[in-house]
Amino acid sequence: MQDWLINKISENDARICNDLLKLFKIEGKPANEVATPGEIEIFHALVFRPATRIQILCSTQYGKSLFVAFACIIITCIQEEMVAVVAPSNEKAKIIMRYYIEHLGDDPAFATKLEKETRFSTMVEESSFFLRTRQIRQKELKRQWELEPK
Repeated sequence: MQDWLINKISENDARICNDLLKLFKIEGKPANEVATPGEIEIFHALVFRPATRIQILCSTQYGKSLFVAFACIIITCIQEEMVAVVAPSNEKAKIIMRYYIEHLGDDPAFATKLEKETRFSTMVEESSFFLRTRQIRQKELKRQWELEPK
């Protein structure tokens, strides 16, 4: 266990995060073996929710979307709670949803915990439909804005 975790995350929480991250694979390796301290902190903040609001400030390509998706899988499949993926743009939301769908197969427990009627193909279709609908609505709003007299 990394020493820094003891100061920010309790030993028990750090151990649980480590065990949960073992269920995920990143390039064939368990996620807990390749996760940075910051990625673990993001995962912990979402799974354990020590605060009512979480602000994640990291550079591009840090791993935010991947570890948010991991946390969403734990919240939906293990904690059995509903999660809304909200992002600043459709593209960002699609990244998280792609990771979510991709990593649902990392451990058999995840897929079996989803509602029996939920299928991967249904999830993919619904997320694509939602994103297409939102894009159409954004185009309509943009067109209306451009047509308004200035």
